[in-house]
Amino acid sequence: MLLALIALGLAGCNMADTIDSLLPNAPKPPLPGKRVSVLNLEQGIKPDPSVQEVDVRLPQPVVNRDWPEAGGYPSHAMYHLALGDGVRRAWSRSFGEGNSRSGQVLAPPVVENGRIFAMDAESVVTAFDAGNGRKLWSFNPQPKKVAP
Repeated sequence: MLLALIALGLAGCNMADTIDSLLPNAPKPPLPGKRVSVLNLEQGIKPDPSVQEVDVRLPQPVVNRDWPEAGGYPSHAMYHLALGDGVRRAWSRSFGEGNSRSGQVLAPPVVENGRIFAMDAESVVTAFDAGNGRKLWSFNPQPKKVAP
């Protein structure tokens, strides 16, 4: 009876697959197809000699006064921004609580009308003068705890 069940099971299956399933340590045949080394992907970037003589023309640089959202604008296209000579840090300020177990900084700073707005890990929003870094105001949107 047992042999009849095994024979019936083997009749409906591919014999090689059945034998492989009974022998778990048997080597499996390689998958069909051409093998390509993943190390070929680690080649360095090389300049294309066919574009060596191409004349690159940029539009006039523009001064970007505002940065209304992450990436600059919804299109994330900042085009040709003016940088100026002698790039240096203008000022640096803390804008509140940093990342911790209880909160994370989720929103990048934005710039509008000469003001920088930043939200810390505790959701406190602070505005700074973009020119000199002076703190203009701060707002905590969390409701105040009311004593019972």
